Amino acid sequence: MQIFTNFDQSFSSLPTGFVSAVNYVASYFDSLFPSNVFVTIDVGYGEVQGRTLPSNALGASLPAANGIAGNGFLESYSSVRNALVAQNAPGANTLPASAPAGAPANLLMTQAEAKALGLTFGGGLDGYVGFSAVPNIFSYGINVTPPSNEYYFVGVVEHEFSEIMGRISGLNLSNAYTPMDLFRYAGAGARQFTTGANSYFSIDGGQTSLDSWNNFQTGNSGDLGDWAPSAGNDALNDNSRPGVINAFSSTDITLMNAIGWSNRPPLQVMLAPGSNSGVPGGTITDVTTPVIVGTGLVGATIFLFVDGGASKSTTVAADGTWSIALGPLSFGGHSLVATEAASGTSVLPVSLTLTIADTIGNAGDYFNLGNSGQTVFVRGGTGQLQAWEFAGGQAVGAAGFTNAGAAFNVDAATTVVGGGQDFFNLGGPGERAVFLRSGSGQLQAWEFDSLNQATGAAGFTNAGAAFTIDAATATVGGGEDFFGLGIGERTVFLRAGSGQLQAWEFNSANQATGAAGFTDAGAAFTIDSATSVIGGGQDFFGLGFGQHTAFLRTGNGQLQAWEFNGLNQATGAAGFTNVGAAFTVDSATTIVGGGQDYFGLGAGERTVFMRAGNGQLEAWEFNGLNQATGAAAFSGAIDTATTVVGAGEDVLGSGQRDIFARDGSGQLFLWQFNASHQLTGYAALKDANGAAIVIDTATTVAGAAIDPASGLHEIALVDGSGNAVWWDFNGTSLINPHGGVSAFAMTSFSDQGQASTSTDAGAGSASNASADATASQSGASVADADSAGTFTLSHAVVSTLQSDLPGTSATEIGLLYETLLHHAPVPTGLAALTAEIMAGAGLTDVANDILGSAEYQSQFGGLDNSQFVSQLFEGALGHPADAAGLQSWTDALAHGETRADVAVGIAESQETRDHFSPAGDTIFRIV
Repeated sequence: MQIFTNFDQSFSSLPTGFVSAVNYVASYFDSLFPSNVFVTIDVGYGEVQGRTLPSNALGASLPAANGIAGNGFLESYSSVRNALVAQNAPGANTLPASAPAGAPANLLMTQAEAKALGLTFGGGLDGYVGFSAVPNIFSYGINVTPPSNEYYFVGVVEHEFSEIMGRISGLNLSNAYTPMDLFRYAGAGARQFTTGANSYFSIDGGQTSLDSWNNFQTGNSGDLGDWAPSAGNDALNDNSRPGVINAFSSTDITLMNAIGWSNRPPLQVMLAPGSNSGVPGGTITDVTTPVIVGTGLVGATIFLFVDGGASKSTTVAADGTWSIALGPLSFGGHSLVATEAASGTSVLPVSLTLTIADTIGNAGDYFNLGNSGQTVFVRGGTGQLQAWEFAGGQAVGAAGFTNAGAAFNVDAATTVVGGGQDFFNLGGPGERAVFLRSGSGQLQAWEFDSLNQATGAAGFTNAGAAFTIDAATATVGGGEDFFGLGIGERTVFLRAGSGQLQAWEFNSANQATGAAGFTDAGAAFTIDSATSVIGGGQDFFGLGFGQHTAFLRTGNGQLQAWEFNGLNQATGAAGFTNVGAAFTVDSATTIVGGGQDYFGLGAGERTVFMRAGNGQLEAWEFNGLNQATGAAAFSGAIDTATTVVGAGEDVLGSGQRDIFARDGSGQLFLWQFNASHQLTGYAALKDANGAAIVIDTATTVAGAAIDPASGLHEIALVDGSGNAVWWDFNGTSLINPHGGVSAFAMTSFSDQGQASTSTDAGAGSASNASADATASQSGASVADADSAGTFTLSHAVVSTLQSDLPGTSATEIGLLYETLLHHAPVPTGLAALTAEIMAGAGLTDVANDILGSAEYQSQFGGLDNSQFVSQLFEGALGHPADAAGLQSWTDALAHGETRADVAVGIAESQETRDHFSPAGDTIFRIV
């Protein structure tokens, strides 16, 4: 194993000895566990993944998988058992052939552990750890007893690193367990898969106890994966004590060996990076004599079979690696199977499907399949352009492009320099563009529909000549009219070979009409090859006329916004966060509007409207510190040509939230949503003569007021020059255009004097409860010091709480049971409702089922609205409703909210969650 550490802070800002102690643990673990895998850990001081640690927490950890914090893997019992048996791991011979009685068929694990077991070969970050920044709390000496008032830092690092490596339990979750839980016993031959009794670690079927596990229901409140206090001064204890060396003991080493970190490396097979011309980690290349590499047991013989024929062989080197050169191989697919032979041991064969093709470029997740997908473009043997999508090294999608019914062919000099977005705004399902660099260097764009048929094309020009780019330039976004130059204008964002972000504007004839090479503080504004532009054009920060914002998605998925003035100089920036962590979006998400305070949360608030990969419209609200403060996932979907051009809490006085949108043809639409973000009104706006209101891409709906002359609500349409024209709205049409005043003189949505909306997400208020419930919540799990002055060490996991898409956790079902029926769910009911959610039902469906049950009707069936709300408060919070909360929720019922909606709102409130779990529930999110 090789542990790579990334430090969040500069070395000069860290305490003396901090970096050397972390590096010591990394080196020590590398020598203890020589599995041939790489583990990357982000190290923070006073924070973990950007979240501040409480002053009484020594450390915290947060696993990551596929680049997403809090994610892990779900693997079948048989695959885990086979991997442990193949490693001859301690205790593996005690594992039954099928999942033990009382245990699920699948196990949870961290990405690092999955790599150790050979179940994934993914790269990227494996997790985050963070350590207390309280002054003088740690002693950074290595193998030196600390002063009586300081804690042994090396032991804390060992504790947190080992959790990233898989030393975690899943027994506190619903219907879940981890590989470590396979070695948890209550007695000889009796595994312990519950948390309510004492248990111990054993590798001989429970005959011998090597140490006792922590158990929060019988004494301690920390992690189930830690040792109980009886383990003594151990690095893996639930609690750490000052003035002693908390060592990484022989039992700790045995435990890590048992869960996959043994001295026997897994058999791995992959395409050597030097032979890979496609997606890194993928299995497609234009190298006909590729080198295949892998890992195995030192000294073992590797046999590599190609297409079922004769094998080639080699010996695993002293560093645990091997390589075999193949070829020449013909174009097409080839089946590779590797076996390993060593005295006294055996492992399962490992297969790999290798494709030899003419690769001509990559374009991110072209098919918008998500799951960290990457696309490699291929020129087929006849010249046809093809696209292959890979996820985790496996092909998951493919396209052979056509034009007018015939194969769409490219010559051997053409390369793909980007693609994915609907550049031409054709709006149809699956519309995506492929950007090509021809042999002469000209930039071209071809649009294809969901059947991969060409529907549009452009050969770009500049001043009458071909617009050319060099081989190092790639497109990183495009489609919107970033410069606001008018109808038919579209922008292509380029990343130059130097990394500088550039924008070129083209008109409907594909002629260049504007250009920008962006700068920051006088230097080129550069981005790396993993960054893409996913939206822009509007003045998101409200810095004034001439300002434009570019929304970027970084390599780790974080959403950022950069504001540029008329000279293309950076004037503002934001890296958005949610509950202290980076706010991330997938590669299929695009920005379709933003800037206004849609939720009406107050000064400094701004909303970003997004189109998710499945087409769903979402809105996220951020405060002046760019922290998420509200969210909405709207019912229905929008196409890729639609943009949000204005929105407000209740622009037209209908009691609804209003969103104005422009479709691909330029027509202006009005959508109205209720407090649950369900579509209640929809109209294509027309003028007094019944003609469609058509606006260009530079126009926005940017203000609202009451027209003193007519008494009607009116809205302002603001063009790209900042001039506003007011239109009265009579309920069906826009009439009486008037005004023409400067946009700077008009009233914005957030200054209408409308009724304010409470931001309280607790059970005491109905306002915004659904919006807050849809926001992704996350946090590091840390615990307080106990009365003896010890500190709890804990790992952190991410909890995803959603109103209508709760995932597979029983937490939300349990909260609804307690809120409506005043007791925990019975097993049969929990199983049935969980299955219902897995089949696609939402929490409102679950609430309706409970409301209609015989049990509920017999106890609470005759309640009026006031009594109903009071009953919910008693169940959810254990006390009667306060006057404000009672009034708020009964008003919601009186204005159209259903009883199921109100029950979900109260059950999902943070106040209810805190009532049932003061320490905070944690849910391990599975991918």
